Amino acid sequence: MQKTKENKSGFTISDNDVPSDGQMRNSTTTCFLGNESAPHRLLIVGNSITRHGPKDDIGWNHDFGMAASCAECDYVHLLTSRLMADEDILVMVRQFASWERSYKEATTKEYYTPEFSFSADEVIFRLGENVSLKSDEEEADFALAIREFLDNICPEGTKIYFTTCFWKNERVDRAICQVAEEMQMPLIDLGDLGLYDENMAIGLFWHGGVAHHPGDLGMQRIAERLYRAMREPSHPEKPCSEKI
Repeated sequence: MQKTKENKSGFTISDNDVPSDGQMRNSTTTCFLGNESAPHRLLIVGNSITRHGPKDDIGWNHDFGMAASCAECDYVHLLTSRLMADEDILVMVRQFASWERSYKEATTKEYYTPEFSFSADEVIFRLGENVSLKSDEEEADFALAIREFLDNICPEGTKIYFTTCFWKNERVDRAICQVAEEMQMPLIDLGDLGLYDENMAIGLFWHGGVAHHPGDLGMQRIAERLYRAMREPSHPEKPCSEKI
């Protein structure tokens, strides 16, 4: 087994200083991959790890998952390429850092019409890194907000795959876990990936927040875990309480 290199910088989710606003400057929040007439549909909702537009002041000049070396190396493209090799599928990728910033605010159901109308058969919930919870009450409120969010974007019968945060975040991860358990949907744990420098782009970007996002290896491992949970479930998922 290859020895892993610990995160010597001690970087945690609270150190992520890539601002959650302006992540999609000069670009739309949504893109599509695959066959437009495909019978099967996957919706991926995420933040900068899923997609981040160019932002000169932090040294990020691309429009794909931060901090992959190219679009083809971010987890979205790695995962969808593997899925498309075996099945006819259309993927909608929605950058939703705006929801992380404003989940406490009331939003009309019509706001989510594009996502709901997409009629996804499967949804990947890849959000949480831009959320800070300071109390049990905030944790409970966030869990309720996740349920409301998913009710707004998911047609009845949609399979949902939840992930924990790339950088461990006890309260946020626990809220996500709670919703996954209530909905009896799979939870893919990613928190251990953010503990090791090898999974990040350290040394490749001058901005610390960017550099501590998943690099190519981290993206590959995220994609692999998602694919296994979606298409190669070899054993029943462990209870969330054993993962968080």
